[in-house]
Amino acid sequence: MAISPKISFLIATDDHPPDLNAHLDALISQTLSPEDYEVIIVDSSRTHDYGPAVERCINLKKNRLRFLYKAIEKGGRANAYNYGLPLCDAPIILFFGDDFIATPQTAEVHLKFHEANREPNSVGIGSAILPSDLRTRFSVWLEESGNLFGIPFSSDMMFVPENFFYTGNTSVKREFLDLAGIFDDRYPYHGWDDYELGLRLTKIGMKSTYLTGATAQHVHSITLQERARVMLQAGECAAIFERSYKGSHAWQNKVKITPWQFQLYAYLYLVAYALTRHDGFMHSYYEAALDKNFVLGYREVGGWLDDEGC
Repeated sequence: MAISPKISFLIATDDHPPDLNAHLDALISQTLSPEDYEVIIVDSSRTHDYGPAVERCINLKKNRLRFLYKAIEKGGRANAYNYGLPLCDAPIILFFGDDFIATPQTAEVHLKFHEANREPNSVGIGSAILPSDLRTRFSVWLEESGNLFGIPFSSDMMFVPENFFYTGNTSVKREFLDLAGIFDDRYPYHGWDDYELGLRLTKIGMKSTYLTGATAQHVHSITLQERARVMLQAGECAAIFERSYKGSHAWQNKVKITPWQFQLYAYLYLVAYALTRHDGFMHSYYEAALDKNFVLGYREVGGWLDDEGC
């Protein structure tokens, strides 16, 4: 008689996986007994060939570990999660980033948290920190300023706000997810799908707790150019978000400023840094350069300002 797993890794692929062998090896080598967890990967990005790494992983894994890889029609991360959730057999879902390398005890730490906190609304949050070889001035600023995941991440962090939710390294009881409903698949990119679901989870009482033993490695070489592309996507998603969530939002003062003004600010901050070598000016340059693309993406889709003729 088959034994149902206690916790499911659920991973939706994007266009920036790490070394796939290292990523998958970490998932199949957890300290939990292989029958106690499972690994479900849904590939909706279709930008990389997972075949060789998946075949190698299947040959290496223990027989009692359920490992499932599904390639589906190209689409956003929300679509991949909605496809993958019915495939998960466990009562606890551990959302995990496709560019994160799990520690051996990641699944065990998340499972023990839920065994000790039986309330449906208890959510476990693990962080992901850039390894030393990928820590640049820009990537560290993103990570520590909160511009990467929504709140500051650091190697010595000890807590997260109770309403924080992201699908990088987070475990949720299936019954609580079912109360909130599925991901909104109108969001075509990574990022805003989990933010929006987090709002619905918060509305029904989510209480997030930081799990110090579940820190992963974030194996992702992040450049300003790449992040600028992501901010174009974020601006598009912000405009989509406003169609369901009316009212004022934190970014609406930002989008009153034109992209060319942000471009000018970025240039002036860069000049100020060249003259002073003060890190604050470089950080302001990063912020202005990214804000320019956020506004471009927002206006491309048509945010609320378009109704005012702006």
